[in-house]
Amino acid sequence: QYSTVYAVYVEDAANAYSGNKYFSAAFSVPSTYAGQISGGSIALYRSTHLEAGKYYEVSVYANKDSATWSDMSYRINFVYGTTPEHTSMTAISSSNVTVDSYVKQVAYFQVPTTGDYYLGFYTDQPNDGSYYVYADNFAARELTIIPPTGISAVPTSRSANFTFTNVSPKAELFVDTVEADVMLGRIATVTELTGTTASVTGLEPNTKYYYAMRAINGNDTSVLSVTSSFITMVEPDTIPFREDFEGYTAYDWTGAEWAT
Repeated sequence: QYSTVYAVYVEDAANAYSGNKYFSAAFSVPSTYAGQISGGSIALYRSTHLEAGKYYEVSVYANKDSATWSDMSYRINFVYGTTPEHTSMTAISSSNVTVDSYVKQVAYFQVPTTGDYYLGFYTDQPNDGSYYVYADNFAARELTIIPPTGISAVPTSRSANFTFTNVSPKAELFVDTVEADVMLGRIATVTELTGTTASVTGLEPNTKYYYAMRAINGNDTSVLSVTSSFITMVEPDTIPFREDFEGYTAYDWTGAEWAT
């Protein structure tokens, strides 16, 4: 799909998550725009000794250019391998990069045998486009216990149902209206979760909530999962109803935001 594979480390503090440099990726013929790389490129870390049976976390802060169309699905894909070759790397997981601000992307994995491995990530998207993805602060660490994964929420107007995967015996769920305070769980704190589902009731319609989880194994507690959010649905209207749009502001075709 791409004529050439490039790896570009850009010095530009304005677009870095921290410091002055970041890893830049884009999706077009590389010669079209300076500083872009194709989606097939891998950012490889140096060879690292990993042990079978242990849990590891890899993470990177990823951001996509604000000019990117929202319907384009950009992804960060984490990989590992015993040799630094794209075709020989083993996939860990992938996650979508959906906003034009840095968000931490995290994956957890185990290796099949003890040995030296290369850790890395690459970017891709299924559509044709010419827009950037930025990545910074690529990191890896060993964990004795990992948080629940695959966490998702399906809200109604006054409740939310959660599903997740947990390799530990128990888990905790936290829900709050403030992202930075999610672990306070002021809206809901659900403890002693032993299955793969949870429910929270008593929520307000059309309200944004943040949630995160952690795993518990005996006296060990995992780090908190990445915080995610959902918006509860509005209360359904009753029939009959009538909408004449008189309470809305007309759209300004010169460039103003869409009215809501």
